[in-house]
Amino acid sequence: GTDGGGIFKSTDGGGIWLDNLSALAIRQSTINGNTAAGTGGGIWSEGALDIAYSTISANRGTTAGGIRALAANIQATIVANQLIGPDCGGPLTSTGHNLESSTTCGFTGVGDAQNANPSLGSLAVGTEGDATIVDIEQGAFEFHDTQGERLAADRRFRLKGMVVGGE
Repeated sequence: GTDGGGIFKSTDGGGIWLDNLSALAIRQSTINGNTAAGTGGGIWSEGALDIAYSTISANRGTTAGGIRALAANIQATIVANQLIGPDCGGPLTSTGHNLESSTTCGFTGVGDAQNANPSLGSLAVGTEGDATIVDIEQGAFEFHDTQGERLAADRRFRLKGMVVGGE
């Protein structure tokens, strides 16, 4: 989407725009290939945002390509390789086992990795905005479930979830 084309039309939040009266829990989702004329190419949030077991990559936004939030809790999520703008902006709280390709998300919790290559392989963005992970390096990064059990990377990405994106 362009300028909020994923879920809400706005110059901020190319994939998802969340107002200050709303709450959103994103689980097992891929947010990829979105563009915002302003900030938050993937997600712009003024509300209560909670993200777990998701991937946010290849988005475009001036101040933050991936996530721009006033407050957010992030767990077992990849935020990496934005095309324009840094991975994150705003106060984000890591609850562990996150990976970022920079240091802008501030992921320093248990099991977090900064300046890391997520080895996503290629994401294919279809005409309807669907994204499919078509290649991933097995074991390139350890993922853990809510009980701390290690998941194989290929299993993690087979889980079904919401997909937002496309140009």
